[in-house]
Amino acid sequence: MKCKLEYNGTTLTKQAFIINCANIQQLGNQAFIAPKADFTDGLLNITIIQPFGFLGALRLGTRLFLKQIDKIKYTETFTCKRITLTVPEHTPFHYDGEPMLIPTQITVEAVKQALKIIVP
Repeated sequence: MKCKLEYNGTTLTKQAFIINCANIQQLGNQAFIAPKADFTDGLLNITIIQPFGFLGALRLGTRLFLKQIDKIKYTETFTCKRITLTVPEHTPFHYDGEPMLIPTQITVEAVKQALKIIVP
């Protein structure tokens, strides 16, 4: 999919298979989509995975579990506090693993220390 990204005063247009906005390292099950993420820094770690072929899928899958997804030519990573994505209509979207419909534009922002946990 072709999408527009706006962050840190920068606007880019990218061809992407996946754009992941994370503030933690793992997707789950020991798959590390953002190996350098730090949930205490107040920043989003953005991982853009470009379209890839069969061999690319093998490389990506392996690197995902070795905490090295950021070291492969199909990926681009950066950090930002806030990002706005403009995507084609009907683009598949997941929020914390749950599929949903979104408008063609969405803004994701890291809010430092916003999660409050109460333990009885």
